[in-house]
Amino acid sequence: MNTDKLFTRAVKALPNAVRDRLDADAPLDWTALERPETGAILGEAARAHRRLPEPVEVLGNRLIGDVGIAASDLAAGAENVVSAGAWSRSVAVAAEGECYRVWNGSKGELHVGIRP
Repeated sequence: MNTDKLFTRAVKALPNAVRDRLDADAPLDWTALERPETGAILGEAARAHRRLPEPVEVLGNRLIGDVGIAASDLAAGAENVVSAGAWSRSVAVAAEGECYRVWNGSKGELHVGIRP
């Protein structure tokens, strides 16, 4: 199974309690996120190193705020993090052209040119 289908399947499997928590003050576009087309666009964007679809970017930022992320591992392209202690929720990800800029507020680190 490819990334496109895995993303779509994962979004559809999210329980309502998780969706409600991630919605916070502004609901996510769950309809768009569940579409197979969104997964296909996400997969193509990742393969071509282009920006992800906007609903996916918003979901990613909400997940960072809720769960956290290891900013330095993301910047290094590491897909598996072995130490959850490296994760931080004070990370901001913003689009910069076709790449992303990752700011780790707790460590004061800025990573640029991060590919999708």
